[in-house]
Amino acid sequence: DFWAFYEQETWVGFAYVIQNETLAYLFYLAIAPEQRGKGYGHQAMACLKEQYASKTLFLSLETLDEQAGNYEQRKKRHAFYQQCHIRFKRARFFMMEWALAEKFIHLIMII
Repeated sequence: DFWAFYEQETWVGFAYVIQNETLAYLFYLAIAPEQRGKGYGHQAMACLKEQYASKTLFLSLETLDEQAGNYEQRKKRHAFYQQCHIRFKRARFFMMEWALAEKFIHLIMII
């Protein structure tokens, strides 16, 4: 499902959710930079939680790695989802890349 969020006729952001019978994966949520800090992200999350209330709604998020080039951005994302009352759970994923197995740990948040 593709969601576009508007305040009257002003576009403020969008979300993309992939779902099946029991799960809804919030693949992407973005609020326009000039619209951030106005509560639109929280409103979008409330809308999505309501829309997918009958399913397990989840998303993945980068780990908080102080060595990462986007560490401050990651901290902001984590803080945002915590403010939206997201429960954090750890999960392990394995990726195959160039015939080498590398283990990545991501946070999965179950709403």
